[in-house]
Amino acid sequence: MNNEITWIECDGGPHLLLESKYLKIWKGENKDEYKKASEYYEETCLIDEYIGELSIGSGKCIVISDDITSSTWISHGNTGGFLVVINYVGEKYLNEGLKFDTLYNEISKIEDDQFIDTNLKYQVTDEELYLFAACDYGKEWIYNHCKFNLLPGNYSIKMIEEYIFDDSNFRVFKFNLMTNKVSLVRYRLTALRCGTNMTGTMTLCTHGTAKGVRHRTAMITWNVWWTSPALSG
Repeated sequence: MNNEITWIECDGGPHLLLESKYLKIWKGENKDEYKKASEYYEETCLIDEYIGELSIGSGKCIVISDDITSSTWISHGNTGGFLVVINYVGEKYLNEGLKFDTLYNEISKIEDDQFIDTNLKYQVTDEELYLFAACDYGKEWIYNHCKFNLLPGNYSIKMIEEYIFDDSNFRVFKFNLMTNKVSLVRYRLTALRCGTNMTGTMTLCTHGTAKGVRHRTAMITWNVWWTSPALSG
């Protein structure tokens, strides 16, 4: 694992979380698209909350506002993660640098009840996302960016305004996949049929055929490895 953190740094904010399929809009590859991208950028600058959303194309992006010095994405599997903003850094990390393992281990142990709900829900339909400086619109980007993956689905967003450790202060946004119990059952039956590797345990009472799996008993128990909130049918 690369123990270095990719920080997005620019002259203030905002920073943007965007699905890769909308990057073409933001990059503005011709004159008209560039003009539209600059209009989107101006809209991001009007958001004065710590976090907000902006419609772009047929979807939405997440805007991290306020006066941001640096931000980064810390993945927590592919069903969530943490968007971390530096409020200030203590002398220790100014001298030594903050390593990925240190930051991940610290923020991943934060209890969920320490976060406050932003009341934002972010729908991911493209597994590849980017975190970057919103001022980087147009063909050539100047600043760093983070590229990462999340499973498609709806994500809740919670926040800690100030999280302090080692004399450093961070704003932490927690993204977590919101699961749909009916869809999980459907996926798990499909996974059972397809022979997916599974861990954990779930018990279901059912009869007849479900997703091509015929159960001869009323109670079955199996293990599941992965879940999807976006199945239907």
